[in-house]
Parts: sequence; C-alpha cells; structure tokens
Amino acid sequence: MISIIVPVYNVAKSIEACVKSIQLQDFTDWELLLVNDGSSDDSLAVIQELAQTDSRIIVIDKRHSGVSDTRNLALSKMRGEYVCFIDGDDIVEHNHLSNLYLRRDYDMVICGYRVDEYTHDGNLIRTAEHIPTKSKIERLSANRESLKPLFLSGMININCNKLLKSSIIRKYNLQYKSIPVNEDFYFMLEYLSVANSICTIASVSYHWIRVQSRQSGVDSLPDDLLEIYTKAHDNITSFFHSEKLADELMYYSYYYVVLKYCKAIANGGIKRKVGLKQLKGVMNDRYVKAAFNTRLNVSRGEKLMNFLLRNNFFSFFITLNKYIGAI
Repeated sequence: MISIIVPVYNVAKSIEACVKSIQLQDFTDWELLLVNDGSSDDSLAVIQELAQTDSRIIVIDKRHSGVSDTRNLALSKMRGEYVCFIDGDDIVEHNHLSNLYLRRDYDMVICGYRVDEYTHDGNLIRTAEHIPTKSKIERLSANRESLKPLFLSGMININCNKLLKSSIIRKYNLQYKSIPVNEDFYFMLEYLSVANSICTIASVSYHWIRVQSRQSGVDSLPDDLLEIYTKAHDNITSFFHSEKLADELMYYSYYYVVLKYCKAIANGGIKRKVGLKQLKGVMNDRYVKAAFNTRLNVSRGEKLMNFLLRNNFFSFFITLNKYIGAI
C-alpha cells in the first residue's frame, strides 16, 4: 500500500537505524526503496546487507546526481498506492505509517516532526517539536487561504512528514526540480496545485536528526540561493493569487536564508567579508524587503533582529544569534 522512498548518500553510519525504525512499524504493508546516489562510503554495502533480511526492501544503485534525481528515479519505480519520504539519517516512530494511513482518503496527510540535535559523539543537545494545528481542508482550489497557517509554520516546506497519493504524482507527472536547496517546497507546492484535500495530524512521529559539525544539505550555500527562493516567492504569488499574502508567507524563508549565511560566517564556512557582502545583497533585494515589510506587529526581540538586518548591522546580529543558540 505504501512506498517509502529513502535517498542514500554517504549515510553508512545512520542508514541502519533509519531502516530498523521502518521495519518496526505497526503498519506492515509497505515497500522500501533505498536508492544509493553514488555514495563514496560503505552505504551501498550496508543497504545491500539490510535488503537480504527483508524482502520488502529494494536497493537501487545509481551514479551520483543529487537528491532530486534520486527521488525522481524512485518515483518512477514505486508500486504503492501511497508514497512517503524519509531521509537516510532520520528515524520514525513505530506508528508513523499507521497514523498517516488512517487519513489516506485525503490527498495529502501531514504529521508533526521533531528536530533532534546531537553532538558528534551521540549526546542529545536539544530537541524541538513542530506540530501542525489539527485541520481538514476540502476543495483546496477554492480554499487555498486556509493553508496559510501551514505555510507560516513551515509544514509545507519539507516532504518527510507527509503521505501522498501515487496516482496524483503519476497523473500530473510531478517531479523534483534539480536545484541544490528547497526542492521539497517546489514539489509540495506543485502537488498542492493539483490536490483537492489535505489533513493534518496534531502528533509527532518523524525525527529529523541533526549532528553538530556534520555538513548537510540545509547548510549548503549555492551561488543562486536567493534566486531559488525568489522564484518560490513568484510561485506562491501565483498559487494564492495574492502578492501581499506571498510576501507574508516568504518572510521566514528569507530569514532562514539570512541565518544560513550567518551560520556559515560564524563557522568559517565562508570568509567574513564575502559573507557580509552577500548578506547586504540579500537584504537589498526587493522581494526580501517586501517580505520584511509585512512584519509590523511583532515582539520586541524580533523588532530588534529585523532592525539589525535592515540597517546592515550583521556582525552584531551574528553575535546575538550565537549567544541565543540560533546559529
């Protein structure tokens, strides 16, 4: 009934825990597509060994071409009536699939997720739960503004906390764009453009694992980073038929872009002079300015942060965010 797609790229140390959490599901009618994206570590050997223990596990090996191509290949091979995505360094609770499957009549089912941050030697530092407000929305094409809380909370931006209908993906030939970041959001927005209903579950069953000092996709800074997000801005405007609403919904995305640069500067990932120049370019962008202009009635803390950004006091902003643990 459910195809589970797991891209595998240099996750030899974590993929077994991921697969084991799937095998412990109380819902058992699934197939697991483990797609090795040309890993340079022992990932392929590990998943091949795991596949020998469970006939529901399918291993696909390919040359390295990125996570979007990897997921697209799996979408073309899946056999399930429904599909969900799990990352190779994450784990799920034993009732993850069953909770999603119970609401399978809806075109998209969304559950909560938890971000667990660990030290490099495996000690849990902090955890943060992200739980959607319980809701059921029908006739999406006529009620798109009802999705606003889900966009604002970031629930739409990722793909790992959802159950989707394979028939919709096949009918409209939906695929992931070959871009270095934010590919999840583009795919989910396209899916919602043709979906008719959505249901959320006010519980947490997905664990997004972050390890300090380990580089991940969310930390990358491609040259066209801002362009990727401004194009998403245009897509949201078209989706909601409202520039004003799109400006509001994109604020947190741009704030996230700023934090990515700040983290890279703080950690030495990019030279400080280069990073500060890029930050200035971000804050001078017309899309970013429009998004920040929607933040009027906010807390004093947010007003302070936005004041620092608007006036290019980036070094002070970085210092404050290091102090509060945001970067």
